[in-house]
Amino acid sequence: MSKSQSILQAENLFFSYGEQTILENISCTFSGSEFVLIAGPNGAGKSTLLKLLGGILEQRAGTVLLNGERLNQLNRRRISRQIAYLPQNMEFPLHLLVRDFLYFARYPHRNFWHGFSNEDIRAVAEAAKSFNLEDFLHKSILEISGGEQRRVLLAGLAARRADCYLLDEPLNNLDPHSALQVALFLKQLKNQGKTILVVSHDFNFLWNLADRLLLIKNGRIVYDGQRRFIKELFWKVFDAEFKIIRENEQEFLIVDV
Repeated sequence: MSKSQSILQAENLFFSYGEQTILENISCTFSGSEFVLIAGPNGAGKSTLLKLLGGILEQRAGTVLLNGERLNQLNRRRISRQIAYLPQNMEFPLHLLVRDFLYFARYPHRNFWHGFSNEDIRAVAEAAKSFNLEDFLHKSILEISGGEQRRVLLAGLAARRADCYLLDEPLNNLDPHSALQVALFLKQLKNQGKTILVVSHDFNFLWNLADRLLLIKNGRIVYDGQRRFIKELFWKVFDAEFKIIRENEQEFLIVDV
């Protein structure tokens, strides 16, 4: 997919829970080989935007297009072939083995009249290796730690092999080494020409990966453009003082206390 080719497009989105407006007048377009960091204060509407773009929620007004087609007119399996979504929190109600969960992630691509294909087996093996899960494959998801569960979820996304990845706080509950693994995984996806949208407050690992920054406050986009630090803008959005440190061609964004 070329960088100029649009994969996801939102036009004048509006969403509310009852009388409480969550998002209003949201319009944005996302293309191939693009890493978009979505940030803003708690309750700004970031997670809701990801759910609308992934078809998890349906907007009250406006349109979401996936490769030029209305998202709400596509079936779930077709959407899941193209979009992989990681929620901020996820419950595991069943004693599902890690191996089975990873194979389940391949369901949009499967022919249910046949067994798993060589492509399915290869995708699961590569995903397990990428997130150091080979020793966990025969363990129940309910018997491993929260950080390990998060790695399983991310490995499921890797096994999906979609075109667009929507990740809500992917670094939650991860130690620094695991967080670095995730950052390298996202960098690999970007180099493969995938579209990556990440909601996160963790600027340390993700800031330098992002091409584009989308800031949301009070349900509205206040900045959508090239990833760069604008001190006054960050104060306006987060009500906190930030500063940037540059070292070895890398930028590190921290709260100035």
